[in-house]
Amino acid sequence: MPEKTDLNYAFKLPPHAAIKYFRNKGYIISFDWWETWQQAHSTAFTVAKAMRMDVLTTIRGAVDNAIANGITPQEFAKTLAPELKKAGWWGRQFVAGPNGVERVQLGSPHRLKTIFRVSTQTAYAAGRWKQFQENISDRPYLQYISIQDARTRPSHAALHGLVFRHDDPFWDSHAPPNGWNCRCRIRALSERDIKRRNLPVSQGKDHLQKINQVAGVNKRTGEVIHREGVTYRGPGPTGKRVAMTPDPGWSYNPGASTRGGSPTTLLPPGFLKEKRQKLRQSGIHIKERIQPKTNEQAKALGKPIRSELMAVKYKNKPIAEWVKESNLSTDVIEALKLFQTELLAKLSIARNISTPAKTVQTRGKAFEAIRRASTRFPDSWTRQSDARGYLSVQYSKTRGMYFEADKIGTYKHVWIKHRDIGDGAIRTDTSATAEHEFTHRLQAVMPELDEFFQNVHRRRTRGDRLIRLNGGGVGRKDNYYNEYQGREYSDSPNAPVPEVMTMAYQPLLGDIDASLSEDKQYKVKDLRNLLEKDPEMVELALGLLFYWRPQ
Repeated sequence: MPEKTDLNYAFKLPPHAAIKYFRNKGYIISFDWWETWQQAHSTAFTVAKAMRMDVLTTIRGAVDNAIANGITPQEFAKTLAPELKKAGWWGRQFVAGPNGVERVQLGSPHRLKTIFRVSTQTAYAAGRWKQFQENISDRPYLQYISIQDARTRPSHAALHGLVFRHDDPFWDSHAPPNGWNCRCRIRALSERDIKRRNLPVSQGKDHLQKINQVAGVNKRTGEVIHREGVTYRGPGPTGKRVAMTPDPGWSYNPGASTRGGSPTTLLPPGFLKEKRQKLRQSGIHIKERIQPKTNEQAKALGKPIRSELMAVKYKNKPIAEWVKESNLSTDVIEALKLFQTELLAKLSIARNISTPAKTVQTRGKAFEAIRRASTRFPDSWTRQSDARGYLSVQYSKTRGMYFEADKIGTYKHVWIKHRDIGDGAIRTDTSATAEHEFTHRLQAVMPELDEFFQNVHRRRTRGDRLIRLNGGGVGRKDNYYNEYQGREYSDSPNAPVPEVMTMAYQPLLGDIDASLSEDKQYKVKDLRNLLEKDPEMVELALGLLFYWRPQ
């Protein structure tokens, strides 16, 4: 590789360490860029104001492709922009944030350029750092290299040529990139290199100072946001003292920050406490140790959450009023999008929803759909699915299905890549079907969770007759927003009703933005009808979603 180079050169290479680093990252939903601080970016992928997991997974998939295949920023934007526009994450829109709904800038050509640059820079830096660590016995010294041209900031250029041992604390805060558009890099050197070039080895221990940096200003409140940074004030390559402070949010080493831990363990002290305090101020009290054991307890926990979400205002009118309108107008659709945005934002604060389910496939439409669906449920639920076995996924525009292997052998569904008992298979399209079928998986691995929904059905339909449903099959219709929710697959008195739970979470968490064509508007109608007709089901589903944990 040439001694003086730009990351554009590196973008053309397939750096396996960088790909691994990026693909191991989880997700964090954040509103402002300073909310997810420094090292947290090493373990969790986030984009400010991308408050929906489908948007995050779409962006992440595009970044993954950029790193793996070395595509250009122009190709990245050309491919991703139509997907984000289709999902409704583009231009200036009203978005639910921690202090209410406000008009903000979402996707734009400039933002895509920034996302591409930051994500690829940090991934390549982390990959290179891993390579350095694997070769420290031969090359234990690292040299700071800056691009010596007119575009390089003087403070970055002042570090050019400095050498520190690989384990010097200097690299914990000053390993490149050290800011937006930073093109600096590191070169590994051997003991022989040091002697042959007569290079002095610096020590950062006594020259690093923590400082209080201004990260930004909260435009909603006027609050000046301060975060901790690190300044190096010490001898430069010529012996003359130099000073260099990475941009706010960049005083960390992407590669060294990936050693274990979950995304939340690397957040600033008090971050989640502050987030949950904001929830309490809006009427939602998250008490982590509460475990609902009865339907009444679960509904009691879900009631204030439902009330708070229904009180969110769109165009100065609460969502509770929008759902009563008979016409499915653009405003009704936008109000329902806002409901789901608020729900996922609050859930991401109350519980971790960052870990996708393990699947045999690692790419494709079905893989992305199940990845999106599984990261809308608590991580503790998804881990139960992973513990049961792998999922095979298949994309299909026909009816979705879930299947689980109960014995070792070959099954008639030839697309299932079966490995062992407990492995599952999902056939889905890219719409809310993915959330529906993944809920079937959760039913199978957590029958005690499904029992809450079975109890509701048994109580509400006790004494009712089986009837033939319009969509096929039989069921006890009750007052479900969709009669399919009460479908039964057996005429025995206590037969399980597998669609109660799935039809509760499908409209609440399912992607209602993938398509708003007339034949797909049932997704929006289902959410509106569920919210309007069945508050008991909504409260039960929310109470469990926010509080219930596998034992």
